[in-house]
Amino acid sequence: MRHKLIIFSGFFGILIVLSTEVLSFFNLINKFSVISFWFIMLSCLIYSIKNIKRNRVLNIVDKIKKEKFLSILTFIILLLTLITCSFYLPNNGDAMSYRFPRILMWIQNSNVNFFPTPDQRQLFMAPFSDYLTLNLYLLFDSPLSANFVQWVAMLLSLITTSLITKELGGSLKTQFLSMFLIASIPMGILQSSSMQTDYMISFWFLNFIYFMILYKKDPNLRNIVGISIALGLGILSKQNMYLFSFPFLIILFYNFKKIEKKILLKQLIIMSTIVILINSFHLSRTFTLYKNFTSSHQDNIKLINEDISPKYVVSNFVRNLSFNLTLPNKSYNEKLRQLVNSFHEIIGISITDSKNTFGKDFYIYFNTYETHAPNTLHFFLFIFFFLILYLKKIKLNFVKEYIFFLILGFIIFSIVLKWQPTGNRYLLPIFAALAPVMALIISNFKNIKIENLIILTIFIGAL
Repeated sequence: MRHKLIIFSGFFGILIVLSTEVLSFFNLINKFSVISFWFIMLSCLIYSIKNIKRNRVLNIVDKIKKEKFLSILTFIILLLTLITCSFYLPNNGDAMSYRFPRILMWIQNSNVNFFPTPDQRQLFMAPFSDYLTLNLYLLFDSPLSANFVQWVAMLLSLITTSLITKELGGSLKTQFLSMFLIASIPMGILQSSSMQTDYMISFWFLNFIYFMILYKKDPNLRNIVGISIALGLGILSKQNMYLFSFPFLIILFYNFKKIEKKILLKQLIIMSTIVILINSFHLSRTFTLYKNFTSSHQDNIKLINEDISPKYVVSNFVRNLSFNLTLPNKSYNEKLRQLVNSFHEIIGISITDSKNTFGKDFYIYFNTYETHAPNTLHFFLFIFFFLILYLKKIKLNFVKEYIFFLILGFIIFSIVLKWQPTGNRYLLPIFAALAPVMALIISNFKNIKIENLIILTIFIGAL
């Protein structure tokens, strides 16, 4: 059922894109058209639910009962974030400056075409999450509906994480543990009740990884389609999907040794076609306006590094790591900033060099705002578990390669994008993808007391 839900999510995502673009083409972005679309969708969904065997549902309930402790803790986090979604309007800078304004313009214009605006982020930023918000806003006529897009992405990310853990050899308890670990990520908790899009890309990134693991085991066309849909919708959710997914594509090239080159070439052509088709509408509008597919323009903000020599890459790498080293202690955070500044003096560049910095100042601090929040506890635990994995030589199927691909994605992120004060939210997909690994290593402790201590500590941090 979990696997079918993930497949359904992919095809549902494609339907959202197609329905929005088709209605836009005929200038029919309005309440009646959207309600009609969702009536058809819900009818199909109800028909599908009717076909679900009762024993499968009971089987899921039995599994939840077996792992009450982790299930209850995860449920509390999901419930509290759901309550937050239900009562507090989106109010961060991005929501107010370009996300909601462009949705209201789409409704006013009855289409999603580009329009005159002083803030070009309303045009070129990846639109998938806002397509969903557009649909929900027209259905319920309430800005509160915007919050639920990311909350549902969080819920689906939990389910996908459990599937990844299962494919990596995790037991039922380990799968529940991985769901708890991703649910408790501070940046994730805050974003799950906001209009930020990093949980949406996290879901598609996890989806992409899941099908990549399946493809590694069985390189068939079905898994290629799963990879392609996740990659295409991930890119349409946020462009940094390119950076994080690239290392995992190594698996495809590795299969040159395992299967016929003609078959693999055919699969790569199919994958490229699906990814391009999903993004074709938005890319077409971008090219028409900017004469390129990247929205590069002299009036647009420039987030790409202007110099990728080693010292600039190392600078970004260190500063991006420092996001997740802060603690709720002003004195400690000030010393951390001074340490990072001293490091930059040693390598001979300014800590605010415009070639690799977006913004005029370098600042990191501990807070609970959805664009700055650190994941310090999760980061320290990962470093600890990472050392245990290698020092104790724990043998886990594909886990070392999995970690290597995530670290490589982080390095590519540091090479391509400038450092910015709100950059930690971009790293949510990596923290989400680390949850299965952390769960597998914790399970190898085989010490219930240590395991429960770690879980309770993380839960207190989450609260």
